[in-house]
Amino acid sequence: MKNFILLFSFCFLLFTNHTFSQSSFKVTKSGSGEPILLFPGFTSTSSVYKSLIEDLSKNHEIHAFTFAGFGEVAPIPTPWLKTIKEDIETYIINNELKNPVIIGHIMGGTLGLWLASEHANFKKLILIDALPAMGAFIARL
Repeated sequence: MKNFILLFSFCFLLFTNHTFSQSSFKVTKSGSGEPILLFPGFTSTSSVYKSLIEDLSKNHEIHAFTFAGFGEVAPIPTPWLKTIKEDIETYIINNELKNPVIIGHIMGGTLGLWLASEHANFKKLILIDALPAMGAFIARL
């Protein structure tokens, strides 16, 4: 009985942790090849990259993100930007993405800068109008 309770508790913790880690964003995957992570800007969804996804997915595996609080993805508690960053790190590990390229617009660019500044495993970082001060401005959000 004691083993059953331990096993049940362990499974419950794994399930709730996995569920929470997926709540800070939604990802749409397409294509195959080298991975590219598309991070949209503030108030945008992955749909802003529609034509880019169509072109790049011919030769790359595209991971197009929509972050919590935008589109159909429910908001999450603060500090939401830090949570999104940490969940992206987990997503990269869980999906075994090797040397992905990040393309980020404004808030997505800020996240890309933050990730690349802490990890050397990104092939390229392409910024579209990133605001370096945005991270400091919304770090507590």
